[in-house]
Amino acid sequence: MSDGLLSEIKAQRRKNTLLLFVTLLISLPLFLILVGRTIEIQVNPVEARAAANIELIKGFGIALQNQYLVFSDVTEFMISSPGYAAEKALYKKNAEISVVEVDLKLLPGLIRVEVDGDADFEIYVPSLSLRSKDRAFEFEAPAGGLVVEVDGINIQKSVKNIEVLGRGLEQIVSVELREVRGSIAFAVVPSNASVSLDHAQVDGADGYYQFKVAVGDHAIDIAADGYVSKVMEVYVDESSELRLDTITLQPKSVQVTLTSRPAKATVLIDGKYMGETPLSLSLMPLRDYRYQVRKSGYEPVLGKLEVELGQASAREIVLAKERYSVSVEVFPASKIILNGVEKGISSIALTVSAGDIISAEKVGYATEEFLVPAVKLEDRNIRIRLIKADRKLFVDSPDIEEVEGVTLLKLEGRTFSVPEKLRLLMQPYVPDLYVSDTVITAEAYARFSGGNVGSDVGQLPQNNINWQDAALYCNWLSEKLALRPFYTFGEVRGVKTIAFDQNSNGFRMPTLGEWVVLMSAGSLEKMQKYPWGEQYLAIPRGIGNLAGRELGEYSSATMQHYVDNYAGVSPVKSFRPNALNVYDLVGNVREWLHDAAVENAEYFGAAYGIQHRTLGSSYLAASPEALESIAVGSAIYGADDLGFRVVRTIK
Repeated sequence: MSDGLLSEIKAQRRKNTLLLFVTLLISLPLFLILVGRTIEIQVNPVEARAAANIELIKGFGIALQNQYLVFSDVTEFMISSPGYAAEKALYKKNAEISVVEVDLKLLPGLIRVEVDGDADFEIYVPSLSLRSKDRAFEFEAPAGGLVVEVDGINIQKSVKNIEVLGRGLEQIVSVELREVRGSIAFAVVPSNASVSLDHAQVDGADGYYQFKVAVGDHAIDIAADGYVSKVMEVYVDESSELRLDTITLQPKSVQVTLTSRPAKATVLIDGKYMGETPLSLSLMPLRDYRYQVRKSGYEPVLGKLEVELGQASAREIVLAKERYSVSVEVFPASKIILNGVEKGISSIALTVSAGDIISAEKVGYATEEFLVPAVKLEDRNIRIRLIKADRKLFVDSPDIEEVEGVTLLKLEGRTFSVPEKLRLLMQPYVPDLYVSDTVITAEAYARFSGGNVGSDVGQLPQNNINWQDAALYCNWLSEKLALRPFYTFGEVRGVKTIAFDQNSNGFRMPTLGEWVVLMSAGSLEKMQKYPWGEQYLAIPRGIGNLAGRELGEYSSATMQHYVDNYAGVSPVKSFRPNALNVYDLVGNVREWLHDAAVENAEYFGAAYGIQHRTLGSSYLAASPEALESIAVGSAIYGADDLGFRVVRTIK
């Protein structure tokens, strides 16, 4: 190949390379424009915009005067301007915006407060809640208005209003202290009180205080142990002297507790009623009080209370029983004992007080005691009547007892002559007794049996029960009063047995002798053949529920000459009682007796027997024999005209 052709080929290659370079140089900006996005970063406020510096810190972009051509999906800029805090701005390529706004915040200003003067002071910036006692105090504050106060006890308050420039600029606030004073003088009682001025303690001389203070408002606090504290607000003018009246603290009340033995005593303080012990009082100290403590039956106690400052106190007052003379007379004459010490034979004079026990003792008699009451006796003559020892229980027992719907009357025991026809059936005495004033009612029996009775039959006699059921009821009633049961139920070789405990004080049915005493109202010698007299036909109206002519349509055995208005059993107490106030002894229902239907050699008779005695008449009684005062019969089973009453021995 010739040299000329080779040179030509090299020249053509240089042209092609140059052409390619020029083509790339021209197409690259076009390419960048096509694939990039132009955004404007707008800096606020306007004052910060001119000096703003924008720095690309993340992503790829090209600065174009005040715009940027960005190519990255996410681009981040740092924008700063003198006097403003730098801020970051984030731009995402997929955002549909072309302007990114950045708000720069002014830097706070640097404030330096310089204080000149020797007095104590405090710098206070209210809006920033800043306080300092430094003579050169630096702090940052946002641009705008600012108040700085400088104040102290002995200086005039200085208030500086500053317009903070911000942008990190330092501003100096100079304050010159101006010392101003007035004076205060006062005396305090008590002299040992603690005095503070504006919460700082000050010293005085023997209760007198005088000192100079800054002009303005001041608070004086006075306190002392045992006194009520006091706070005074005062204002002092410049170069003036404020003289106050003597400041006197009031003592605090003191708690004083008064107790007495015995308690519940009346307390008077300086003649005024305050209450009863135990008593808590609030009294003012530094003075004496006169007290008087009284209680009925005790000698009054007078005294003085010295109440000390700030010291609670307690005092116990022991009352002595009031003593006075009495005359003690005992019938019959006996030995007199006072609080366990023998004093002689009655009659006798004694000196006693409330709560003393006077005893009278005599062989064969129950000891009697007399308790001297709390209230002073008006009658100074004490009379005691002794009771034979064997009669004490009876005398002390109540006249009437109530148990499970049954009313019991107290009946004094007695001896008597036994009617001839009853000599083999009863003994010539009865013990002290409680006896039911009526036969047992259906209502009372239902409490034992659990049965239900209507109001129309509740007060009718309980009839149609056998002797064994009546005995079970007696034992149940005994348990209600915690008494030992009289009847004992058992079984021997499959045979049920009933025995009794003659020493028991539990309930039982009356013996024949006891029933006779009830029937005769305690006077067997006056008892007649019939309850109304000796003549069968002379039946008085209202004597009892007998077989009168109103029973004619039910029975042929009636008395046409007698009317009682009941064709069957009547409610208990439908007719008048006898002299012992016992009801239903004549008519209505016959009554089961305790006695077995055999001869009775002992008081309670035999402990066995299939049949038991009955006594009295009933609403079916019409024959002379059935109407006799002592109409003795016997039965095995219950009947319409057969009921029972209960008694118990008082022992």
